[in-house]
Amino acid sequence: MMSNQYAKAYTEILEILKYLPKKEYEKIPQSKIEFYEENQDKNYTYQFDITKPTAEVTMLDETKVIIISLFRDFFASENQKQKLQSLLQAKENAYQEKIREQYKVEDIFQRRAQKKEETYADISLVVVKKSTMLNRIMEKIKNFLRIGRH
Repeated sequence: MMSNQYAKAYTEILEILKYLPKKEYEKIPQSKIEFYEENQDKNYTYQFDITKPTAEVTMLDETKVIIISLFRDFFASENQKQKLQSLLQAKENAYQEKIREQYKVEDIFQRRAQKKEETYADISLVVVKKSTMLNRIMEKIKNFLRIGRH
């Protein structure tokens, strides 16, 4: 079962591909087109406005990923593929660096150690004497004897 977002993305892709010249469209394997058609969201409508600049065209992130993969696999020259691979690798490296900065392992351990120190500093050393039944009885007897002496 396809996720709803990908089903919508396939609908968007099919709409966008309608605007490709026939020669370019035929570079995409028919099996891929059929896959998109079988898995698209038939209740979702998408209008692609060819007059808008690319930056202004609204589409799902999943659609953008599919467009990039189609370009890489069927339209790009070797030079373009290398540039695209470098760009994607640079974006992935930047993302991984952001994740490393956000979740620094040593920072996590330092924060845990600080929390433990703060917790230990907040604990007061109060000795709590557990009162057992025998101790309570003994205390009552002592109190009774003290009262009896006076």
